[in-house]
Amino acid sequence: KIVYSFDEATGTLYLSGVGPMNDIVNYYGGGSKTQWWFDYKQSIKNVVIADGITYIGKYAFTQCKNLEYVELPANSILIGNAAFEECVGLKSIYVRGNDPIVGHIDLSTVPELNSWTFSKCYLIANATINEEVYDIGSSVFDSCVNLSGVYGTVGSYAEEFAKKNNLLRTCGTDYHFVEKTFHGGIYVPRDCETAADIARWICENGKIK
Repeated sequence: KIVYSFDEATGTLYLSGVGPMNDIVNYYGGGSKTQWWFDYKQSIKNVVIADGITYIGKYAFTQCKNLEYVELPANSILIGNAAFEECVGLKSIYVRGNDPIVGHIDLSTVPELNSWTFSKCYLIANATINEEVYDIGSSVFDSCVNLSGVYGTVGSYAEEFAKKNNLLRTCGTDYHFVEKTFHGGIYVPRDCETAADIARWICENGKIK
């Protein structure tokens, strides 16, 4: 069972429990269109998802237009279709224990990417992709007009995707793969161990404009 609490002073939604969230069915049609927290939908600025939650339901935060930061649990977690669609103010998704980085979404604990998950999240500049991801459909980042980088590991689908699209250029061997969606590929030093380390290295070395 998933339970929630909402801090109106900070705009923070806390979700805790064990297991998956429920899906919203047919959000844009005649099905169920609500989650328990939708009474506060446009007041939510931060979402904190506790360890033990394993799935963010379909359309869970769709059109939460003032949502800025999402803290994921340290455990592996799945994200349903369109869960963050039209979260136009979303600035960062980060894993517990790391600091949020504006413009960066850390999906290193998310082994699948589903359709429309981040569609129209206009502030996303770069994303870290789990090495288990085997497909990145065109709709995942649909209309993310500022997306300029996707980070992955050597041998991952992210690297394969870049090669297929002639986006790869190498800068050494002892490096993590980084796919620059519009501007080619780069590598960052392997001692950049966390998503935060990678993002900071990229920014400090002028690779993200």
